[in-house]
Amino acid sequence: MAYLISARQRKLLALLSRENMITGEVLASLLSVTSRTVRNEISSINSILGCSMIRSSGKGYSLDLQYFHLLREAQVYADEKSLRMLLIWNIFSNRCSNKAVDLADEYFVNVSTIHQVLNGIREDLALYQLQLVKKGPFYGVEGTEFARRIFLNTMILQDAHSGTFHIETFDSLFEQIDITQLRSALLAILLSNSLHPEQVNLDSLTLNIAIAFDRLLKNQPVNFLFLQLPFLPESAEYRSAENIAHYFSHQYQMEVSEQDIRYFYLLVFGQTKHPYENLLDESFISAVDIILTKTFQRFNLVCPYEPILEGLAYHIYFLIIRCRIGTATCNSLVDNLKNQSPFIYDVAVNLAEQIHQRFSVVVEDSEIGYLALILGSMLDQEHTPDEKLNVVIVCGTHQSVGQKIQEKLAERFSGDLNFLGTIASLPCTVTDSDHILFLSCLSEAVPYENVLTIGAILSDRDIRHIEDYLLGYRQKIAREQFHSLARDFFSKELFFHNLSFSDKYEIIRFLTQKLTAYGYASEQFGEEVLKRERISSTCFMDSFALPHALTFSAKRSALCILSSDTALSWDQHQIKFVCLLALAEKDRERFQPLYQHLVDILCNPQSLSAATEAADFTSFMEQIEQL
Repeated sequence: MAYLISARQRKLLALLSRENMITGEVLASLLSVTSRTVRNEISSINSILGCSMIRSSGKGYSLDLQYFHLLREAQVYADEKSLRMLLIWNIFSNRCSNKAVDLADEYFVNVSTIHQVLNGIREDLALYQLQLVKKGPFYGVEGTEFARRIFLNTMILQDAHSGTFHIETFDSLFEQIDITQLRSALLAILLSNSLHPEQVNLDSLTLNIAIAFDRLLKNQPVNFLFLQLPFLPESAEYRSAENIAHYFSHQYQMEVSEQDIRYFYLLVFGQTKHPYENLLDESFISAVDIILTKTFQRFNLVCPYEPILEGLAYHIYFLIIRCRIGTATCNSLVDNLKNQSPFIYDVAVNLAEQIHQRFSVVVEDSEIGYLALILGSMLDQEHTPDEKLNVVIVCGTHQSVGQKIQEKLAERFSGDLNFLGTIASLPCTVTDSDHILFLSCLSEAVPYENVLTIGAILSDRDIRHIEDYLLGYRQKIAREQFHSLARDFFSKELFFHNLSFSDKYEIIRFLTQKLTAYGYASEQFGEEVLKRERISSTCFMDSFALPHALTFSAKRSALCILSSDTALSWDQHQIKFVCLLALAEKDRERFQPLYQHLVDILCNPQSLSAATEAADFTSFMEQIEQL
């Protein structure tokens, strides 16, 4: 059974799922509503779900974990994110009416919302040199076929970044294609050609094949620039492509051309990890060596990657193939990596920029997350003291159980383990590194060395004493480190409250102009921050943003703050706190602890609320001292 809730109700539930208890005042502040509205929303959620999902006490509100499974069935209606995805798909399918009134009636929203979403789509299309136009009674898209394919694949696969991604949710986008059936057929084809599931990102391949099938069914050809890419006719990937073509012909009674088979081949080839002998020449491996060296030197990191350089080169090679044919890899750990290991993620962003400059390809967020996963297991632990053995808890639909286990084990092994979060099922990257441990609560046995099956119930009594000590100790160390950084980098002249801006670009330009005016940065600094932002959004958890440049190019290090009582638009998010980081070359070693502490503090709803409510610099610093 599906339960329909609003976008605001979904965000309220997300905030409650992060903490054991949150007061009504904090929820009201983070949602930009009154405490009365919070009470009404909680009452409405409990009524919709038919149970007391949200409990109230004198200390605040909390979730009743026995009903946590119902969140899986809760679907957001008429929110702008899902509306945007539906409109994009219908526009590319040539079945989206160009009359706002008709669209408003179809999706049960007002006309102004339709105009707002369409304007956002126009802006996104423009980034790919595409244009939204009217074709008869419908909308259409004008631009190159390659740009259309990259845009569409990117938009669809964005949903695959979340930890709650399920491939069957895409069934509604494909009128003639059963996604679940296609995935099963592809698995059988791969196995018949000795390509095992752990060697292929099966969910990514399924979505990309589905998009290709959909285009063939609509007689929308692709251009053949991709034919210049490597072609191995005797490979397992090519045999798989021939089988996929046969499956398509059998299912839809349509012929498949040799060019189509070669396109299927590249889709499979880009998702596999076969290090074919002599596929890479020395010049390519040397180029990878250079960009890795530049990336690690930029952050003063020591990483003895030479023994695995060829393996890294193969990964980057396949990544480039995917980028050049307009496909991407699903990575359900992107948000976890970004929030839990922000420094490693930023190193990955810089590596992606180096790849872009050297090989002229745009690396999408999902691929950046994949790079971060690899980097996290490579980097010298001496330089990343909080990131030893990365751990992911696999707990199926029982996210509350996984969260409990993570909290307990994090206290017991805080000096040894770094938790990336909880996911529903094992990702396709499970065998990539023995430095990443997957703790599985699922019942089936998994024959991988880096997957351990654990019990769903742990002893609280054995953990409690260590937990209290470690929690206090870690908070004390973090507080002392952050206070030292705060005294050096926060400044009264760079604190701003309750200013109005139309989008994130206006915010960034304003803050960087202030940094320039006070002598912290050059005139070019603003463009460097915008360049970093265009690679991957610096917004965290739909709550705050930490924009910064790709390099340590500020004249003097500083943190420029913008907070607001009302929401600020940042891409598709509504946030209330922005901290722009300007770091000078001499402070590059302080970037990692500063960045990590900021994320840790602001990811806590109470701390974020306290920082946002400070109306002047003195109050803000008082709040910082208390956090």
